[in-house]
This record gives sequence, structure tokens and C-alpha cells, in this order.
Amino acid sequence: MALSFDGGYAEYMIVPVEAIAAIPDGLAADEAAPLLCAGITTYNALRHAGAMPGDLIAILGIGGLGHLAIQYARQMGFRTAAIGRGADKEGFARKLGAHEYIDADSGSPAVALQKLGGARIAIATAPDSKAISAFIDGLGPNGKLVVIGASPEPLSISPNQILGPRLAIQGWASGTIG
Repeated sequence: MALSFDGGYAEYMIVPVEAIAAIPDGLAADEAAPLLCAGITTYNALRHAGAMPGDLIAILGIGGLGHLAIQYARQMGFRTAAIGRGADKEGFARKLGAHEYIDADSGSPAVALQKLGGARIAIATAPDSKAISAFIDGLGPNGKLVVIGASPEPLSISPNQILGPRLAIQGWASGTIG
């Protein structure tokens, strides 16, 4: 909403109906808050990515967007691989529902994903263009990289990386309740 309408943190504001969501009375505002911008962005990116239950979905980053993407991916029936920095994050990633944890500090996430058969979908939640660029080689044939973590730096991807395996790159900025 902040890209299109001012007042996202205001007590009252005027927005189009497709930009709002009803929150059940029993759900506290602090529990609902993560489900709104970050939640709808990650959910819709996964929902519209073209994956089927059982497909390997890789989530780059376990922060504000990534922790939700891991939980959604698991609940949507995807084989979920979380990619973070440091062995200390593995327990948290698995608690969120990751089937696999890949420590980017211990080696190439792309190589690790290929050992798992290559990701059908890779969701880049971390705003790190260098890491996102290296992530593309972890996709399997006809795989798709979906970028939702914004970075001002350009991606560095060669056409040869995407032509042979028929890869796609998509951006996903947010979502709607529909």
C-alpha cells in the first residue's frame, strides 16, 4: 500500500476495497500484522508461481519475508528448502517447516539445490542481488526465480544461464486478497 497510498500506519485512511482485508475479531492486531504486507506478498508469490504439491521450493532468506514463505510453502504441500547464513539458523528454519536447510556460509546454495534435484521455484526474499544472482543456478529445468526482496543493485545473470534450462525470472511486489 505504501507505494500507492499514504497512511498505511495511520489509524484511519481511505483505500480501494481490493486493498483491504477483514481481520477476525479473535485475532489480535499484533498477530495479524505480519500476515498483511509481508504475508500477502509471500503467499501470492508462491500461489502464482506455478508449483505443484511435492515440488522443491527454495526460499532464500529467513527474515521478515522468508520466515512466512517457509511456513506457507510447507502448508501448501511443497518440499521446502530454506537458505540462510550460518548453521545456527537451521533449527529455526526447520521449526518453521523447512524440510531442508542450506547454509550459504558452508558452500554454494545452487550446488546444494542441484544435489536435491534442482528447485522448481526459488523465492528470493533477501534483498541481496549478489546472492539472488548466484541462486539462479539452483533451479531445475523450467524453473522460476521469483524475486520479492528489493535491492537497488542489478542482478548479474547471463542469458546462457537461463536459455538452456528454460528458466524464468519474475518479480512480485505485493498482492491482493483475491
